[in-house]
Amino acid sequence: MRVQTSARLLRAAGALLALLHGVTASCSSWSARYQQHIEGVCVCNASSCDSVSTEYLALSSGHVGVFQTSKAGDRLAYSTLKLDASSDDTADVIIDSTRTYQEIIGFGGAFTDAAAINVYLMDMEVQQLIVDAYFSDTGLQYSLGRIPIASTDFSEYVYSYNPSVDDLEMANFSIDVDKDPLSNKLTLIQRALNETTGAGRNLTLFASSWAPPVWMTTGNTTLNCEMQGYPGGEYWEALALYYSKFIVAYEAEGVPIWGLTTQNEPTKQELATKFWQSLR
Repeated sequence: MRVQTSARLLRAAGALLALLHGVTASCSSWSARYQQHIEGVCVCNASSCDSVSTEYLALSSGHVGVFQTSKAGDRLAYSTLKLDASSDDTADVIIDSTRTYQEIIGFGGAFTDAAAINVYLMDMEVQQLIVDAYFSDTGLQYSLGRIPIASTDFSEYVYSYNPSVDDLEMANFSIDVDKDPLSNKLTLIQRALNETTGAGRNLTLFASSWAPPVWMTTGNTTLNCEMQGYPGGEYWEALALYYSKFIVAYEAEGVPIWGLTTQNEPTKQELATKFWQSLR
């Protein structure tokens, strides 16, 4: 397949962006709040909250959609640009559709404690607006989410799903901390799933651990820690069981786990000043 793109089109697009740069605020709730640093924001509350245009889904042939954010106040202002195919000043982009590489399975973000805590500090109406903004058809339509296994550097405190020392059989494993009203992490994930599946879309969820329970580490700390024992030893097998119980527990709450990463940021830290929960 051969796609031609015109230098004139690129100049036209640049001119359009320059024109849009001078447009006044496009959002209905634009505010001069934080004007000194980011030239104002769109304030979202229960009575007024803007959404991203979905007109790009129905573009006519020969047109492109442009989203513009500017210092003048535009926040994802939408417009269309008609392509000019008459130029002789073209460049060829050749795409071989028969040759494939890695597959992009989605775009999204992480369901951290910090995210859930801040969402649930809002009124119910604003909570739903936030969920809609990320997961609904009129929002970003996130299709991928990462779930931390226990606490991270985006948590209020260090915790695990099994603080019972040397409980290698994981008899005391529990994800109740994620159900706690002070956390709401699991509830937020369930709401996101309901939003996407209700719209006929999928939300692929994978999990990452920052660190094991503290009693599994050599120095009784989860900061830049190392596992006790050796690969295949009792502590390593217990950690594998810990992960598997997490998957089972979340699936019992209606949250399917598509996969696990080896570890959050598993490489050795280059800066000694980095101190957060991590297994190296």
